Amino acid sequence: MEFRLIFFLFLAFLFLTNGILSLNILAQLIGISILLFLIYDYYFNQEEKKKYEWASEGGSFYFLSLLSIFGHLDLTLGILLLIEGFSRIIPLMILSLFAVLVFLKALPFVPGGDIASIFDCIFAMIILFGYLTILPSYAILGISIYFIQKGILSYFIY
Repeated sequence: MEFRLIFFLFLAFLFLTNGILSLNILAQLIGISILLFLIYDYYFNQEEKKKYEWASEGGSFYFLSLLSIFGHLDLTLGILLLIEGFSRIIPLMILSLFAVLVFLKALPFVPGGDIASIFDCIFAMIILFGYLTILPSYAILGISIYFIQKGILSYFIY
């Protein structure tokens, strides 16, 4: 079995068991979302893998570098939102800057129907315009978990 598959199955198992034993709904949802991602990736995402097969064989250093930069951007925004969800100490200007960057990063991929880019655009708009009204902490934490898992998964995709 592939290392990535074993790693994420183990991670999903840890989240699910911890969530079930401690009655933590958030941990259970994270475990379920990891499992759903694996199912989508290995059974329904074959066309997308064929598109980028040439890059994973060392065909394009710049393409893989761009994916890594995008992953860092998602991970950074997720960590900033995580800190914001718990303590509300991150300035709105920094969050707005990263939300605009994520929105601009995802916008070219939306017409192609990429579901992750659509979610990126929606969550960036929530961050940008949601602070006009106060967002609850659980909404901020949910969005941060999405961006953190997306940033971490970008390291294991190619």
